[in-house]
Amino acid sequence: MTAGIFQVIRRLANMEIGSDVSDGHLLERFFCGKEDDAFRVLIKRHGPMVLGVCRRILQHSDDAEDAFQATFLVLVRKGRAFLTRDTIGNWLYGVAYHTALKARTMAAKRRQKETQLNDVSQQGTAAEESWKDLVPLLDQELSQLPEKYREAVVLCELEGKSRKEAAGFLGIPEGTLSSRLATARQMLEQRLKRHSQVLVGGALSVALTKEAAAGAVPPALATCTLKAASLMAAGAGLGTGIVSVQVATLTGGVLKAMFLSKLKCASLLILALGVLTAGGLGAIRTLSPGVAQAQTKDKSPAEQVIDRVEIGNAEAEKKHNLKEEGVVQSGTYAGKAWRHARNGGSFSYDMKILPDAPMTLVCTYWGSDKRRTFDILVDGKKIATQTVNNNKPNEFFEVEYKVPTELTQKKDKVTVKFQAQPNGVAGGLYGCVIKKGK
Repeated sequence: MTAGIFQVIRRLANMEIGSDVSDGHLLERFFCGKEDDAFRVLIKRHGPMVLGVCRRILQHSDDAEDAFQATFLVLVRKGRAFLTRDTIGNWLYGVAYHTALKARTMAAKRRQKETQLNDVSQQGTAAEESWKDLVPLLDQELSQLPEKYREAVVLCELEGKSRKEAAGFLGIPEGTLSSRLATARQMLEQRLKRHSQVLVGGALSVALTKEAAAGAVPPALATCTLKAASLMAAGAGLGTGIVSVQVATLTGGVLKAMFLSKLKCASLLILALGVLTAGGLGAIRTLSPGVAQAQTKDKSPAEQVIDRVEIGNAEAEKKHNLKEEGVVQSGTYAGKAWRHARNGGSFSYDMKILPDAPMTLVCTYWGSDKRRTFDILVDGKKIATQTVNNNKPNEFFEVEYKVPTELTQKKDKVTVKFQAQPNGVAGGLYGCVIKKGK
């Protein structure tokens, strides 16, 4: 039973491994460079997994293809938030699952009566029916696993990546990935036991032998999805005829549900912060995506701060003489603005200091960013090489760098530069502060 669960999942999603270009970089090229081929690669990379989810939950191919299109159109609307991500497979899986569920509800309302085939004389009918019941349960239980376990399953079992490759994407040791997969397997086994009635009659045997892999996305479906995504990215609305009425309605419904969910989370967060404030429990020191960015300012006492750059504020960055060389991008994530440089590019700020005094540079990064190693220079001299590789998952974190006194002698300002390595990324930088050193 234990080993069989992942064999079932592998058969459900046989996908070719994509190139080494990160999903975030592909999204960046699509949104910023207007490169439709970048989105085509995303469809090729994740499309079989997405279509597999939709086909398993929906009984009709037309409904599954509608849900497939809607999933990728949701990505067009939400994708700018993922420009710094290495992989979006886990996020897409969740969107595809919930989109397919919504499509199933819509289809049920649209069809008053479903055609059912009951040929009791045919051998294997019981097993086939058990298989039909088992398949949606796998997605139901997989979607409810904690994120760190689900993303391991999505990468290795649904998207066919090797453990070494998946571990690299997640920025964790291969042994840790193997442990997460083993835990996920055990959790799935326990959860499926609650549905033991669908595992009788040879259903598991059918699951292990049935040719149920999602396979490649039909070319026509991939082409029309890419065309709709390109038009939407260019500003076309769902109601302008770029997709069918069913797909437009489904996409709009999923986006609305996501907005309401985010609004609910924000309301609960505000309530929780209100309770903390009322109770005098002090400032929050690490940030999850929903926490207001203003909290980070509490980490460096005001009397210690000499200068601060507000990343993403055009006036503030201009005041600090922002200079960019090569490929430099900016955006927002988790309510905070970021800036990064790619492929040997760099960006810098002029920052105030106290002459002849020890100074400390404090930089804020997103702890889930992966595989980023870059240099930090002050007035042309490297003071640190920073690696950001899943340092603090789902949290912002700060790093302090001592600025040698020799670099502050007879100066009232210095230039702080973030230099990307060839084929690398410098950042994303979410905060930059100069404070008094010790």
